[in-house]
Amino acid sequence: MTTHAFSKMFIACHLAISTLIAADFTWNGTVSSSWQEPANWSPAGIPGPGDNLTVPSGKRAIELSDNREVASFTFNGGELSGSGTLTATSTFTWNAGTLSGTGRLFIPTGATLIITGASNKGLVGWTVQVAGLARWEGTGDIGGGQGARFQIDPAGEWQIQTDADIYHSYVGNTPVIINQGTVRKTAGTAVSDFGVPFENQGSVQIASGTLRLQRTATHSGSFDVLSGCCLEFAGGTQELGTTSSITGTGQLLVSGGTVNVNGQFNITGKTTLSSGTLNLNTDATSAGEFELTGGTLAGTGTLTHAGTFTWNGGMLSGTGALVIPAGATLVIGSASGKTLLSRTVSIAGNARWEGTGYISSGQGATVNVQP
Repeated sequence: MTTHAFSKMFIACHLAISTLIAADFTWNGTVSSSWQEPANWSPAGIPGPGDNLTVPSGKRAIELSDNREVASFTFNGGELSGSGTLTATSTFTWNAGTLSGTGRLFIPTGATLIITGASNKGLVGWTVQVAGLARWEGTGDIGGGQGARFQIDPAGEWQIQTDADIYHSYVGNTPVIINQGTVRKTAGTAVSDFGVPFENQGSVQIASGTLRLQRTATHSGSFDVLSGCCLEFAGGTQELGTTSSITGTGQLLVSGGTVNVNGQFNITGKTTLSSGTLNLNTDATSAGEFELTGGTLAGTGTLTHAGTFTWNGGMLSGTGALVIPAGATLVIGSASGKTLLSRTVSIAGNARWEGTGYISSGQGATVNVQP
């Protein structure tokens, strides 16, 4: 091999190896907001696959107008905007800042999105798509707007390890959360409040605290509520399809809105209806405690409750039935008035009328006390 040929081969190998070495870039934005401007990065250059990027805190603007792939991205503040797609193959750490425009953040299988820190964050127009793992562990809330979308793909998982909230705080269409994979609330003993539509097409497990859903949504997946935890429907219309399920040893709380259950319903811990409407349109079972203090329990299905059903207020209606089987108890308590319309109440267990409140009935309602 000639010296010239060897030199050419050495240079080619050196260039090939150099492209595999990760570089660390920090955004300075000294020239413009364009991602593609080398002088906006330190050291000067355009980051690419394998590189690690940091955006310092402060009012810094970055515009991404095409598709880019990096290894890691640490977002400490400012605004990442544009119409491009950013793929982070290792980690995207979101400490502060806003994602805005029509772009997309993609977290592929094997990568992790970490939402952390005490600063509130903005998701305005962008789509965040998680095929890997997302971990929400900070105390900062997320405000959304302009039709933003947070999507968990079928192979993805979102671990909620906080009691922070998501809400619609920017102009434009309401943001939406679509779960096609797995969502688990695994930490935080208080409430994670979702003030935007959350559509569950996969599985949701509440293993810590309370998950509160406030906006109209359609669900075809499963909700599993572990002991000591709570799933709360607090507003809008929650449409649970025929393939959906609500199960567990924890608590279901309906505190507002309308919940239409057309799939499996089997809560063995506690069910509380304090306001709004719970329509059970399929035969359902529950155990433990069922407390009706306000609102309406209705629907076309039969609810068989194998525990203590306490009726302190509200309405029983619909064409379905409430069955208190042998060994179970119906307690009619409190001074509040109650209403029984259309529904059949069948008692094979015990019933105690302890309260001073009256019961108004009509529309063919029936109480059947079995031998």
